[in-house]
Amino acid sequence: MGRRARTSFLAIYINELYWLARESTEICQKIFASAPPALAGRVYHKASRNLQSDLYAVLNNAARMKNLE
Repeated sequence: MGRRARTSFLAIYINELYWLARESTEICQKIFASAPPALAGRVYHKASRNLQSDLYAVLNNAARMKNLE
């Protein structure tokens, strides 16, 4: 693999890592804003379909970032 190919691969790697992390941060901020801490005595929060979808998106991004190692 030539120097140019390695440089291109590194740029793609960093770009992918950046966008996965940025998207995860934005989704987490949305999750925390929509699901405040439970009131005293309550131990769970009813999750909507959208909230679950957001949680799975963050987990998926984390797995993709892990695979970039």
